[in-house]
Amino acid sequence: MTGYIAMNVSPATLLTADCNQLLAGLPLPRILLELSEHDPVADYDVLKAGLAPLRAAGMRLAIDDVGAGFSSLRHIVLTTPDVIKLDRSIVDTVSTDPVLSTLVRSLTEFGHGCGAQVVAEGIETAADAAALVALGVDYGQGWHYGRPGPATDLAGNTVALTRGGLQPTRPVPAPRDPRQAYPSPPTRPEPAGATAHCPACAPPSSRH
Repeated sequence: MTGYIAMNVSPATLLTADCNQLLAGLPLPRILLELSEHDPVADYDVLKAGLAPLRAAGMRLAIDDVGAGFSSLRHIVLTTPDVIKLDRSIVDTVSTDPVLSTLVRSLTEFGHGCGAQVVAEGIETAADAAALVALGVDYGQGWHYGRPGPATDLAGNTVALTRGGLQPTRPVPAPRDPRQAYPSPPTRPEPAGATAHCPACAPPSSRH
């Protein structure tokens, strides 16, 4: 059985003994840990030290809500994530807002330059989806692709947002050295997003 689970945690929570104990019991190559961009990081050296053994064991790292919080660019530069997820606040109406379009293009180029894949959250219209493809975004998720639903609906309903347009998501390759890059993120159901159907992360999944 293949697949991934995305876990969203704050930097502070990640460093707690309880969180580390939880992660120690999980198959880390099948975990994508999403650090919220809404929370500041008190000490990046401590954060990187906490992430190092987890990533060495195969866990992938994503920076979530990029563009909506405290210091996403610093998060990205200092943690070298495998995935960055653009917050819906800079994705919604990107097809008609030239400022948002410029911002998304810049963040996408920045993410690619750092070796990360870029996921757009909260896509609700075909126009925005097409604009994101043109801007170079790798994957997308949102109600445009489907509403939350049971796990049984996952098969055959996941779509990937690629430069060539919407097409079925390919299987996720194994992690690569040296950072065990995560070519495509996992899916995570969430009330606000299109859970089983949206293309975000690996098969982009469901959050808004």
